[in-house]
Amino acid sequence: MTDFDQLIEDIEQEAIAEGPEAVAALRSLDSQLHIAGQLLALRHRRGLTQRQLSELSGIQQADISRIECGETRPTTVTAKRLADALGVDFGFYETDTTRKTVPVEPTSVKAA
Repeated sequence: MTDFDQLIEDIEQEAIAEGPEAVAALRSLDSQLHIAGQLLALRHRRGLTQRQLSELSGIQQADISRIECGETRPTTVTAKRLADALGVDFGFYETDTTRKTVPVEPTSVKAA
């Protein structure tokens, strides 16, 4: 286990010890930073500046900056527009047991 992995484990254990509200806050922050990292990585892979992505998506450059910095989460509409501009699918993902992010597979659901 690396020092970083140990730090993350310590933060998670501290949140658990503090209770459900702390765990929920940590999960929310994790989600927000995950979105920020994905957007930044995809934009860089496409060789785009924030200004270019703004022009392609119709999302203001300042909003893209705030999302990439983890200051805010995009609305569903904004996320869809960014995904379309980047040429990627927009969907729901979950973390598997190895902490790898994988798409949620559709299943048939029976009405309750």
